[in-house]
Amino acid sequence: PFIYGNRNNVHILDLTQTVPLLNDALNAVRDVVSGGGRVLFVGTKRQASEPIAEAARSSAQYFINHRWLGG
Repeated sequence: PFIYGNRNNVHILDLTQTVPLLNDALNAVRDVVSGGGRVLFVGTKRQASEPIAEAARSSAQYFINHRWLGG
């Protein structure tokens, strides 16, 4: 329901729905961290690998940026 459309095989997000919920998620993460909790950053696509690692390291959190092996 958050995908507004598709153009050239790229999804267009409906920002009227996405922005408020992204803000809610940001507040939830802030509450976890301010309470001493930890956050796991996950981004296993090649394009996301380095930005995920940098964001996690700069905030002293955990991350996984390669294939997650089950078992």
